[in-house]
Amino acid sequence: MAIKFFDMFAGIGGFRSGLEAVGGFKCIGHCETDKYAHQAYCAMYETRGEYYCADARRIEPCRMPDFDLICAGFPCQSFSIAGKRLGFADHTRGTLFFEIARIAEAKRPAYLFMENVPGLLSHDRGRTFETILTALVELGYHIEWCVHNSVHFGIPQQRKRLYIIGYLRAECAGKIFPLSCGHAKALKELISGPQGQRVYEVSGTACTQTACSGGWGGKTGLYFIDMNTEPKITDTARCIRAKLVYIYLFDRQDKEHKAWPSVRRIARDLSISEKTVRRAVKDLERAGLIRKKYAYRDNGSFTSNRYYLL
Repeated sequence: MAIKFFDMFAGIGGFRSGLEAVGGFKCIGHCETDKYAHQAYCAMYETRGEYYCADARRIEPCRMPDFDLICAGFPCQSFSIAGKRLGFADHTRGTLFFEIARIAEAKRPAYLFMENVPGLLSHDRGRTFETILTALVELGYHIEWCVHNSVHFGIPQQRKRLYIIGYLRAECAGKIFPLSCGHAKALKELISGPQGQRVYEVSGTACTQTACSGGWGGKTGLYFIDMNTEPKITDTARCIRAKLVYIYLFDRQDKEHKAWPSVRRIARDLSISEKTVRRAVKDLERAGLIRKKYAYRDNGSFTSNRYYLL
């Protein structure tokens, strides 16, 4: 028999995606206030006939079907070190945990599965987390918690999260955490340069990106993906650096096709050697992607080679 779960603060369905992939779980409904996340959720999963409420504060437990598990990634901004850390003083997001407790008290699901940032443990010197644990224990739940990093479970990203498990049956104690972990590969940098322009190997752990970063790959990172089934890296096929230079030139091409920066300027901007730039440019010329044109000063004297996109 499938374990029925209710997906609170569902986002686009992170909990649901994992549980359905494992199998043996059935979602009876979800709660999500962001209309775009809700639209994405409904597009990704079959939600017809399921219970739905946008605002967790307006959920009426008596109108909900019975279920065995509450999944809830309750809003973390109030506890994250990246935010103001207002905690329960953030009346918009910081108090939404108590909606989980309210529904758990009314429906008495056998299990609770919650997720938040590790900063929840240290917020207000641990008093916030103590309040959460006290609320759950008073409802009769036995609690386990652990911080895990996604990189240890086959995901190429450093993402630490606090997981909290609650269960009504005492015999489950000590049988959940810690989870066995895999082995993460170290981040491998293929091309150096300023933040947002470095190129990484896809098999390694991803570096942490931020939403306000600058540069070509500041928000997502740049990763070299070789689509060749039998790749061969030789001295005359420096495809990675050539691609980087090509992107740089393409990014600076204007509508009138005026000359691009010199080799010296390209090397300086990309934080690579002029020798590397010349090799990359030669590869691009051989491939017929760019052409060289000599640049002269107003008095007719030669300055340097400039390059154009074909």
